[in-house]
Amino acid sequence: RGLLLIDRSASMSYGRRFGSKLDYVARLSAALAYLMLSRGESVGLATFDDDIDAWIPPRSHGRQLTHLIDALARLSPNGAGHPDTAFRQIADRLGRRGLIIILSDFLVSLPTLRQGLARLRHHRHELILIQVLDRDELTFPFTTAHRFVGMEGERPALLEPATMRQAYLDRLANHQRLLARLCRSMHAELYTYRTDRLPIESLTDMIRRRTS
Repeated sequence: RGLLLIDRSASMSYGRRFGSKLDYVARLSAALAYLMLSRGESVGLATFDDDIDAWIPPRSHGRQLTHLIDALARLSPNGAGHPDTAFRQIADRLGRRGLIIILSDFLVSLPTLRQGLARLRHHRHELILIQVLDRDELTFPFTTAHRFVGMEGERPALLEPATMRQAYLDRLANHQRLLARLCRSMHAELYTYRTDRLPIESLTDMIRRRTS
């Protein structure tokens, strides 16, 4: 049985040209749910910001896909996002071992993420992390002064991109390296996709890499 665990914190609202990260996650989750149910597997859904809010227990009956898609259609970004708290709640609710697919941008404190993942691994759950990022976050294409507004409570700041682009990209690259290392240490799979890629292409890529 599987659970789709979706981060709906405020940072997931970002997206300038291809829709928000949360919209992308919703479409990808619908495809994942359809695939799992078509194989006769049970699948559920949970969403989190500061803690767990939406919760649909794993089921495999005929109307489960409708329930899941209805919940995905109602998703809206909110809150700061606390994976350690949310993952602890999920571990307590799920009980027996299962597959947990976590969909997020994972732009969070990695020590905090480690605590949450460790709780899930303690319960012997299999973990797949799907990281969804906007192209802007990976390339930092800004060339003129921008007012950057934090999406999870940070204060806005007027910044000159030319003076900070390389520092930002270096810091992001280091974050990504540490995230990959964390996943390896937790025996968790990590896949990173951009919102300018079709969700079905991302799903196909993930399946190919898992079965190769």
